[in-house]
Amino acid sequence: MLLLPLSCLAQRTYVGSVVDKNTKEPLAYVTITLIKENIVTGTDTTGAFRLISRKIIRDDSIAFTSVGYITVKIAASALVKSRVIMMQQDEVILNEVKITSKEVKRKEIKLGSFSVYDPGFGASPIYYSNYVQAARKFISPNNTSWLRSVRVARLIRFPIDDPVEGYYNYRNGRTRFRIRIYAVDPVTGGPGKSICRDTIELQNNRNTFIEIDLTKNNIRITEKDFFIAVEWLMIPYNETISTWYVDFAEEVKGRKDGYAEYTLEYDPVLYGVKPRTKDKLPTTWLLEAHDGKWTSAVELQYNADAAISAVIAVEK
Repeated sequence: MLLLPLSCLAQRTYVGSVVDKNTKEPLAYVTITLIKENIVTGTDTTGAFRLISRKIIRDDSIAFTSVGYITVKIAASALVKSRVIMMQQDEVILNEVKITSKEVKRKEIKLGSFSVYDPGFGASPIYYSNYVQAARKFISPNNTSWLRSVRVARLIRFPIDDPVEGYYNYRNGRTRFRIRIYAVDPVTGGPGKSICRDTIELQNNRNTFIEIDLTKNNIRITEKDFFIAVEWLMIPYNETISTWYVDFAEEVKGRKDGYAEYTLEYDPVLYGVKPRTKDKLPTTWLLEAHDGKWTSAVELQYNADAAISAVIAVEK
């Protein structure tokens, strides 16, 4: 007779794939969240996914979110019957481009310049609320501008053992992420519709400061206010395991006993940037994985902005 541990009997594995509803093409890096159990995974480059439930909470739901697509939410039990999830593209703002024979002179302006402050914006499916994007708001002096480049600062922590604090971090420094650009939602004041169809995806192994040249993308912004976001990809390539060792207050048989807590995190961990004046509030918003809603850093009681800056070009 084969006896299995209760923990194995209680597990359930959900497998399937995500495709575009119109083209039937597989969708890579879709964020998938088992909502009540708070487990996050993502699709691979073929659109396939594997999600392991360890508790099997009754009436749990699974959310599928991806930038440019309408969020899909289904009952976990429904995934057993249908293993192919179709996602519908969301509306994208396409700005009219005027062609003129006249040479236009433009000057470049830096927005959101920062000095590194403190690691404050990371994605972790255990200790945080499964944020999948951090977007910072920028204000251009003109109604029309062209986005030339984006700069982000991230924390690089190589293997660190700190027996005094009981913290062990094994971060290898590599990361893959995406850049998104949004208009301002007129109702919430947060990120609204996407204003760029291009998939801007970066891979970096060692740099704290990452510069992204966007001149070839020809991104035209037709409002003074706009957002630039970093999107975390919940894929094995970005995973980092951190360990906290917690001591019990009492001694057991002459020695202190304790237990270990493991945190699964995803790179990049963005630095936080303090506002330049005390009366200025952060303009960063965070996108939650399970419901696809943006929440302001002020509402979440963060006192810093995500370390994202930009260079734009405006007509002289």
